[in-house]
Amino acid sequence: MTTTATLTTTTTNTSSTTTPFQSSQDLRTLVTSTRSLLPPSEDYHPREERYWNNDQTHYQPLQHTETLGIQQLALSPQRTLAATGGPRISFWTSPLDKSLHHTQQRFSSAQIKAKQISTSGQLTTAVAFRHDGQLMAVGNLKGQVQIIQCATRAVLTTWSCSTLPIRAVVWQDDQTVWVGGDDARLSKWSLQSTKPTPITYAGHGDGITCIRLQDEYVVSVSADHTVRLWMKSPEANDEIQSNDIDTKEALAVWRHAGPVQDIVWVPSSVQDTNAKSTACCITASGTELTVWNPNHVQLLQQVPTRHVKTITALCYILRRRRKTNASSSSKKNEEEDDFQHCVFTAALDGALRLHEWNPQTRQLVSLIRLSLPSQQPETSTPSTMQRAITALTVFSHRGCIVLACGFSHGQVLLRTTAPPPTVMKRRVQEPPAGTYAYFMRGPRVPLTTTTDDLDTTVVAATGNKKRKYKSYDLCLKQFRYADALDEALATRNAQTVLNVLEALGQRPNGLDTALSNASTLEPLISFCLSFLRKQHTQHQHATTCVLGVLNECWRRRANNEADELWWKIRQAVQQEVQTQTCLLRTLGQIDGLLGTRALEGNQTDDD
Repeated sequence: MTTTATLTTTTTNTSSTTTPFQSSQDLRTLVTSTRSLLPPSEDYHPREERYWNNDQTHYQPLQHTETLGIQQLALSPQRTLAATGGPRISFWTSPLDKSLHHTQQRFSSAQIKAKQISTSGQLTTAVAFRHDGQLMAVGNLKGQVQIIQCATRAVLTTWSCSTLPIRAVVWQDDQTVWVGGDDARLSKWSLQSTKPTPITYAGHGDGITCIRLQDEYVVSVSADHTVRLWMKSPEANDEIQSNDIDTKEALAVWRHAGPVQDIVWVPSSVQDTNAKSTACCITASGTELTVWNPNHVQLLQQVPTRHVKTITALCYILRRRRKTNASSSSKKNEEEDDFQHCVFTAALDGALRLHEWNPQTRQLVSLIRLSLPSQQPETSTPSTMQRAITALTVFSHRGCIVLACGFSHGQVLLRTTAPPPTVMKRRVQEPPAGTYAYFMRGPRVPLTTTTDDLDTTVVAATGNKKRKYKSYDLCLKQFRYADALDEALATRNAQTVLNVLEALGQRPNGLDTALSNASTLEPLISFCLSFLRKQHTQHQHATTCVLGVLNECWRRRANNEADELWWKIRQAVQQEVQTQTCLLRTLGQIDGLLGTRALEGNQTDDD
């Protein structure tokens, strides 16, 4: 930096009198020598820059009402993204279908609205979906783990694991959950077990920050500068007890220079593309990445990244890419494609970086820094995007690599790369048999050699297409009553909402299930109030049933936010009762007059 300042001063002072350089060769020599004294800059990889930081990369923010930082992100098999970091769990069912990455906008200002699950006011810190996506495990600051059913948003069970915060939860199978937190103990819980206490693995000296499963191993990452390798079965660890703090029960202990934040498994051979057999692991400690061989407990490599602050998240994904020397023919074989093992790191400095893992040499190479909206001056993005990244997850969607980033101020951002170029085949629509166009197809139709190839079927065009299910119909079909009611209210169609309410009322405990776990009941109360005021007699029964269930739900919550709405409902009900009373009296008088008139007519006929 000192040489650069001196060079600038000399050029400014002598520019008006004499030329400081006699030739362009002298200028190149001085610039080269000056550049060698500067700190190392970013390596330039043209191929990676063209794919990851091109103009077609789209950024989609997701709405998150909590002002706290995002603690953890999780993705279900049904592409449901969940975020923890407040008294409620925010999740997005289909954020990618509503993304605008195919448009010309690089940054979408319209945020996708999030749905929420209440956790009784406890601050959530960890979340994990089961393999089928039907259940989710949520940890909070009070050391509790709640098992929540995703379809109904109901809490099935609650485990009191510790008095300290929970930092990591992982599903092993359909019934087993691994839990770790600030109490420095790794516990194994089961939904089928009747024992109140779980199986505990002790040995860490500080809080557990991450848990990963690999084959028969369980890896726990801790802030005590160590990573410990355990067996899933307690017999392999000599029946570790909850009061045992000896570190010899772990199969292996990997020591680092600083607190370890995250770990990821990568394949150790070219044939093993899913990282399920002999695999290596990469750990993140401070600003460095460390590659380990768990089979021989061997340190393979230490990679100093260009992060300025601590790395908080680590992700791995396998990407298929085209070779640069591929043939120009339209049909390309799979041998012309190679795979790129991508490792992503996110840190507190707000940087997102890409690294490439080579299974043949077992080496990790740092490539480029991925662009974010805060680093694009041409986009009108908020300045809050320059905060620290605290959570990260990566997945593939329709040929695109999607990075979900959680920031320290509560913002969730989707970074979607451009889809790979594909050759679109022209779809040839054959005319149906029995039509004029079928008999006038011309010479382009190939000749048939046997009678089996002849199409003698006559199809009559009916024009009746199968109606597609609406979003709320699909939710009702899948017994997701709360989601069905949310989708119906989102349509802003009164008849649709009433149809869904009547369908829920006909199912056993349908209304109770749909309304018991709703985040807010004010929109539905306002909807019922509008129907009471309009006096829709054909829907009074459904409205009355819904109001009864709403009254019970609101009474259990003991919330006074909608007292004004309930007062208006009371006035509307009283007015409706008075109207019905007057109407019944009038009908009674009319019936009396008609009855008297009929009796007088009968007496006249008898006389």
